[in-house]
Amino acid sequence: MNRLLDRLDVPAPLLWIDADDYCERLLANGRAPWTDAAAWLAWQRKGQGLLRSDVVALPVARVIDAWLAAQPTVRSTMGLKNRLLLPLRTLLANEALRVHLVEMIGGLRSSQASTPVVLVLPSPRAWVAIAYRQAFADEPEPEVGADDADSAAVYIADFLRAFGEAGLDGALLVESAETVPASDDDLSCYGAVFNLAAHYRWACGIELPKTGDFDASALDFVISDEPQTGARRHGHRIAWQSETARAVHFSFITVPADGEPEQVLERLRRLRESA
Repeated sequence: MNRLLDRLDVPAPLLWIDADDYCERLLANGRAPWTDAAAWLAWQRKGQGLLRSDVVALPVARVIDAWLAAQPTVRSTMGLKNRLLLPLRTLLANEALRVHLVEMIGGLRSSQASTPVVLVLPSPRAWVAIAYRQAFADEPEPEVGADDADSAAVYIADFLRAFGEAGLDGALLVESAETVPASDDDLSCYGAVFNLAAHYRWACGIELPKTGDFDASALDFVISDEPQTGARRHGHRIAWQSETARAVHFSFITVPADGEPEQVLERLRRLRESA
């Protein structure tokens, strides 16, 4: 059974709400407890109780940003040698980080028994660049080729094995504007991640800032402004000011950090009624 795919395949579209920035301001005085699993879970439960997203997610990149700020030696280790893939490989091999993230997912699964739980992480191509910048802030933006993305996918697949028994329902790969796959070959570089997701029966999706020139049929779902070619299930990313949710499978919306609580609840109510 996969809770996410089960929900996506019923006639009533779901509403996936990204409210981390909003809840950080409203419920955590601007500093979400990303490095404290118990405190993070309590904060997340408050936000979920308030907004009732049909999907709950752990944004790995946000956790790692806070983790590196609290663990400067890890960042130093990532930058011991100026090689493109070494920062990501070093980061993902950190056992303490893996344990921390698995604990967070385990707590999320226990507290949200019937709600789909998704791990949100940068795509292999995007994560190479992010980790390199974290290790070498003063260096130029790196160029990430197909072989680099393919190797990164292998590292990420190994990293994801730690979550095999954590109760995940899905993994969402997030692309930047610069890393959207430009061809089917570009997307195939992520094959190690897709294969691992299939092995654990996770739904695997991708979030696109723009559509790309590739066939997305290898993925279970795609989040984008407009439908992506080949997407089996489309999550329509809607603007905050939109009055309607017009998705076939689900809508994805980000609550602005400065949203007023009464207006936020009213807007979400209208979106649910229009679905």
